[in-house]
Amino acid sequence: MEDKEINPFEDIDESKEENNKIFQKFKISDIVFLAIMAALMLLTGGIMPLALGLPIFGAIPLCIGFQFSIIPVVALMKVKKIGSLTFMSLLLGGILAFMFWPMFICIASCGIITEILVLIIFRKYNDKACFFAGLIYTPLTIPFLYLILNTMYHNDNPKSAINAMMHPELWQVFVISGCIILVCALGSLLGIKIAKELRKAGKFN
Repeated sequence: MEDKEINPFEDIDESKEENNKIFQKFKISDIVFLAIMAALMLLTGGIMPLALGLPIFGAIPLCIGFQFSIIPVVALMKVKKIGSLTFMSLLLGGILAFMFWPMFICIASCGIITEILVLIIFRKYNDKACFFAGLIYTPLTIPFLYLILNTMYHNDNPKSAINAMMHPELWQVFVISGCIILVCALGSLLGIKIAKELRKAGKFN
């Protein structure tokens, strides 16, 4: 018997009572799982210091976009509760602040804004909302980084990602931003597929 093909946007069956609630209580297991996923994001975000040396606009979000869309989407497919992404973002941002302090503001703000948009557009986390969250989460860091670096940060190295972020050319903004969105879209689709395979295997029960 052949396995049924998995549709990335076909919602996983859950209890109707839970699905109808916009705000749901977090269980201890939810908190632990989200903390583990945040730690995994931190681990894969270890490439960030290397990205700081690249004189390319958007080098940081471009380097972390793929993994920072896969991991949150998998986490949200498991814990489909408003506040999940914000919790992960605060944990992650708090640690990233020691590496590059503007990332705390970026990550925390982007997590909050993403969940506000999810609430407005979808009202709750379904599969399409999880994809949407993964799609916009990292790209939202671009305007935050630009504003923060140009108002609060002094950079004396012209050949760095910081300088490139502070003084981009117009074509770079559109091309690199498009690449980041594409990378995040691919990561989000992969995250949904991974989560559905894990659900099918009984790992998310």
